[in-house]
Amino acid sequence: MEENAKKILIRGARIVNPARGEDFTGNILIAGGRISAVSENLTDADAEVIEAAGLTAVPGLVDLHVHLRDPGFTDKEDVLTGCRAAAAGGVTSLLCMPNTKPAADTPETVRYILDKAKDADAHVYVAARKKGDLMFARALGAEPLTYREITQRFDIIFNTVPARVIGAPVLARQDEDTLILELASAPGGIDTESALRMHIRVVEALSLPGRVAPKTAAEYIKEAVYNMLEE
Repeated sequence: MEENAKKILIRGARIVNPARGEDFTGNILIAGGRISAVSENLTDADAEVIEAAGLTAVPGLVDLHVHLRDPGFTDKEDVLTGCRAAAAGGVTSLLCMPNTKPAADTPETVRYILDKAKDADAHVYVAARKKGDLMFARALGAEPLTYREITQRFDIIFNTVPARVIGAPVLARQDEDTLILELASAPGGIDTESALRMHIRVVEALSLPGRVAPKTAAEYIKEAVYNMLEE
């Protein structure tokens, strides 16, 4: 029997499927490399049996913040080893951060990552930074600022750095009409407690419901603000 036609019966696992509201102990039949049936008393005399009592079977997990370091830093990690580690932990899909060398901001670099990922143990998506975003912002009269340059009051502040950047000293220069958009890959770049005390509005992209990859909440917020600026 060919490997891709081999049947496997995972028996006695706790099966959790949030999409269907299911949580029960049962069996999973895999045929041709795909799940073909799931039920409490499923059997198949031709299948190899894997005893899974005490284990939990869930849909593949998705990690939206992964540093594959490839290209440029493959002494630390690469697409294949990163995906192998992900799959070992139950992660079947992941979003690769663009802090590679060269940065993932061109079609060529993105294609390199995706081509290499064809043989990987997990599905790979790329969080590519678009150079066009910066060009568009400049066309509207906006310029990126470093921390030391934030010395005045602004109507809207975009933060894209997860490390603490906008603390109390910067917030003290703003007022209640200032809107701060947290677009970093993880929270932490803004002192939200100080902002709350100063009555400054902070919108965290990661907290918005209903927005998932491949288009992130940050993308939706950015587009909405750009539309307002154009108007």
